[in-house]
Amino acid sequence: MMIETILRPEAELCKMKDPSRRQAALIYSRATQIAKYSEDERCLQILIANPLAPIPGFLGHLFANHLDRCLHFFLKSKEFQNMCKRLPGSLVPSYKEALLIPLRQSVGSCFATAFLMHLQKTDLLALAKDLFSAINRGGISRVIDGAEIKIPLCPKTGNIEYCSALMKSYEYTVAGLADEQVGFSRWNFQIALGLDYKMDHGLGKVIYSVLEEILEECKGKMDGLLQDIEDLERGLDMDDASFRSASTIDRMDSIKRAAKFKNMHLSRIIDDYQREEGRASKLSTLYKFFVEQYILLFPHYFQELYDPLMFSEGDIMEDRPAGFRLVYKHGRSNSKMWTYIHTDKEYIACLKDFITMTEPVLLNLKREEGIDKEMEQIISEMLLKLDTHPFLKEQKNRIQLMHKEVLGEDQNLSPYAYISGGNLESLVNTYLMPINPIKKENVSAASPSDLCYRLIEWMKDTPISHVDAIDKDPFQGMLMTNDTHAFHFLPGFELFKGAWMDSGNTYTYIRDVLLQSKTPIPFADTNWGANFLAFLPVEGTSQLELVLYDGFTVTPFPMWNSYFVKGAIWNIYLC
Repeated sequence: MMIETILRPEAELCKMKDPSRRQAALIYSRATQIAKYSEDERCLQILIANPLAPIPGFLGHLFANHLDRCLHFFLKSKEFQNMCKRLPGSLVPSYKEALLIPLRQSVGSCFATAFLMHLQKTDLLALAKDLFSAINRGGISRVIDGAEIKIPLCPKTGNIEYCSALMKSYEYTVAGLADEQVGFSRWNFQIALGLDYKMDHGLGKVIYSVLEEILEECKGKMDGLLQDIEDLERGLDMDDASFRSASTIDRMDSIKRAAKFKNMHLSRIIDDYQREEGRASKLSTLYKFFVEQYILLFPHYFQELYDPLMFSEGDIMEDRPAGFRLVYKHGRSNSKMWTYIHTDKEYIACLKDFITMTEPVLLNLKREEGIDKEMEQIISEMLLKLDTHPFLKEQKNRIQLMHKEVLGEDQNLSPYAYISGGNLESLVNTYLMPINPIKKENVSAASPSDLCYRLIEWMKDTPISHVDAIDKDPFQGMLMTNDTHAFHFLPGFELFKGAWMDSGNTYTYIRDVLLQSKTPIPFADTNWGANFLAFLPVEGTSQLELVLYDGFTVTPFPMWNSYFVKGAIWNIYLC
């Protein structure tokens, strides 16, 4: 009866004409129904002993294999069962759905999608523990270069048709680690605000200019005092000569009284000079002090987070870049109180609040030095500068130039929102924090046929430890990237597997077997809907082309042809 209840909602969904959407809808329905019944150990045992018929199509078969792993995991993992007991009852079905529904890409976060898909396949316990921690703590944290980085659970889910909302939220949270370096936000911050005094219309120049005026005033006072000291010392020298040549006692007493007053006056002026000299010395370090303190305080008030909605429009296969947005934390650790910055007005308001909020901190650090008035003057001038048009205009120009020169990105950027292609290698190493980083290998190819040959050759040399899982499950594989996309290399499909399992000449095998098959030869999962990547023999030639294939329909895929023209590099990750 339980199995019938699970299958009942599928009747209407089976009538959907689009095979890709039908697969996704059936998977979502089946997963949500199973999540409801999985609390009963007997139900899990029944489902394991009586597997449901696979949903037709590659994605459906992928789900069947994944479902089998999940059911065994739900039944056998005591640690997972304890985590479910510690969650509010209303959250448990969503928690299980997040693990049950195979993750697919929605927006430009392919690096995070691919990595979490890999965890779904290879380490359900690690994924379940991290997801549980993210739910309980409101986010994830990692230590990078000795500093803790916290990424709050993303409140956005984007388009989640046939996806787990919780897993999507977690995926976008994890995506925040892709570009997360301790120095990156600091770097953006320094460039955008112009903390270097040489940058026009930057805050560094404001600090430097105010200090320059104050120090010039100090110098003027010191020069005047120094002149007074020199004049008094000359006068005392003259008095000394007059004293030695005085002819009467009265004259000597008169000179002594005058000299005494001059010495007292000289002592006061020397004190004034030394006081002004000390003030100048303290002021001369203030530029460095302000810059260093703002850099230290910035992470407590600002953070760059992945924003899935920044580039949410358009065809998913366009490989739109990932968007990162500046968030103002108000100095609070509770991410629910943080503000996503979307406009120039919000950005300036947050900067003003940051400078105002940190003023007491800076003043307190210099409280004993007696330069409060000068520091307050500098802070006031910075707040005034924030309201000027050139300040924001120059920030945007600096950010554009920096991203173009250093990162090779030529996009419409702002100080509070920028784009990045995402970095799978950085994300994986940061997320897993391994003692030994993931191993990356690459193959280059001048055509789809060349790519097929080189991947087969690469697999022939792959250690047996990486082949065992693939041999049991064709949907197991390795993370893979090209210039713009992160996805999964799946060498376990029958036709492709036959090629690298064959001990003969690879060129001969491609010519005599693969080209003669005249059918799609799937070898990778794109992450896009139900689409897998396949080689297809080009009729009347000895060449292969790249196509998309969902198990039903072949779709031309010319989008990546340009990669081959310039010599495509395909990276394969072993982790």
